[in-house]
Amino acid sequence: MTATSLPFLKRLLDTPGPSGFETAAARVWREETKEFADEVRGDTHGNSVAVINPKGAPRLMFAGHIDEIGLQVTHIDDEGYVYFAAIGGWDPQVLVGQRVLLLGPAGPVRGVIGKKAVHMMKKEELDKVSKFDDRWRPRRARRRGAGLPERPHGVPLHRQPHRRVRRR
Repeated sequence: MTATSLPFLKRLLDTPGPSGFETAAARVWREETKEFADEVRGDTHGNSVAVINPKGAPRLMFAGHIDEIGLQVTHIDDEGYVYFAAIGGWDPQVLVGQRVLLLGPAGPVRGVIGKKAVHMMKKEELDKVSKFDDRWRPRRARRRGAGLPERPHGVPLHRQPHRRVRRR
């Protein structure tokens, strides 16, 4: 890893890009490739292309995906509880305690996914696994007007990484 590639990797990993909402992550990738590519462009389908030595032979293509798994808001009730569905293959058990950004039109709303506290659960609830249709709430979304969009259906949630990328 080079001195320039580590900051790029951190920037890319921290940029929201759930499937269907990967515009910001693609923009980070295109900005980085402008440093070394002869040509960089995006198209109407969301594809990004960087070309090095366009007249060279043989021609070689590297392809990849820039999207990530995420969540999408399905409903916010009057108490500020956010209901959501998965974008991609999530295991609901790993969501508790995850830091998220609700990517609303008025800007991001930070939160932490939680569920009912263990000391408030009944014995039969302790043995049940969490499901996507349980009530979850970003911490700062205690009420409807706390930066949450009026029409939240379809608004993406981005999981913020807990990891720290370090040099060895």
